[in-house]
Amino acid sequence: MVPTLWQQYQQLVDLYRYYLDLVVKTSSAFWLIAGGVLAFAFANSTEPNVRWALIVPIVMSSFLIVVLLVGRSMIRELHQALRALSDEIELRQRVHSEILVWAIDGLAGLLVVITILLVWLLAAFPRAAA
Repeated sequence: MVPTLWQQYQQLVDLYRYYLDLVVKTSSAFWLIAGGVLAFAFANSTEPNVRWALIVPIVMSSFLIVVLLVGRSMIRELHQALRALSDEIELRQRVHSEILVWAIDGLAGLLVVITILLVWLLAAFPRAAA
């Protein structure tokens, strides 16, 4: 059975909600972990080799940047499909799915800056005495 236009729209809205929730939860987890690692590194800055703990948020942010950039085209496709269906159904109000596109773009840009700062911090962090 082929889903009606309204059912297709509902499915896309559910997918939009899932992606938005995933972006918020993943972003929150990253900031929690990165903040914890930074707090640990600064609190123990006199310990030898503690600077290498910064590798964790560097790898995480780099991975998230790649995932966000790959997912960006998929989210744009979802946004366009939602707009097309809402026009076809003639809805007065539609889901503002562009918010997810903006969130992904903003988060990816912010993570690029954070990754650069973390790499700089890793290089500038006090080294253990040899």
